[in-house]
Amino acid sequence: MKFIRTFLVVYSLFISSSQVFANGFNAGVGLGKTSEFVFQTYKNQELISLRLLGAVNRAGLYHVPKDIRLVTLLSLAGGTTKDAEVEEIVIGNESKKTVTEINLYEAINKQVDKEYEFSSNDTIFVKHKRPFISNDSWKIISVISVLLTTALTAIAINDKI
Repeated sequence: MKFIRTFLVVYSLFISSSQVFANGFNAGVGLGKTSEFVFQTYKNQELISLRLLGAVNRAGLYHVPKDIRLVTLLSLAGGTTKDAEVEEIVIGNESKKTVTEINLYEAINKQVDKEYEFSSNDTIFVKHKRPFISNDSWKIISVISVLLTTALTAIAINDKI
């Protein structure tokens, strides 16, 4: 009887802890909403299609004027996320086989020699900052801590019963 009670207590602690950790892992990990945005057009204004991906609030396909600035494009996308690596924004074009890295701080402060001119079908990728400890490491640490807590709880219950 003593063993069954101990087992049930430990099992219930383990299940409840696992669910709490599982919910914690999924918090804030969902994919952002994609969007398609068409800029207001004026007569004889050429619109180009740009794909904006990565650490932005509304990633998606944007149809914007050819002379749009990077800062304006990011503003249309709701800005960058808090984990955006704005010093290394990558702009690539498959048809031209080009890749360019832009530092957003320099672009804002006009410290760049020339403003980047977008062309149709450019892909703009805003990198995410690398976390100090990866999600996989946190998962392993959490599982080990749950197992250790469960084992120590079982030992404490056995000593008191």
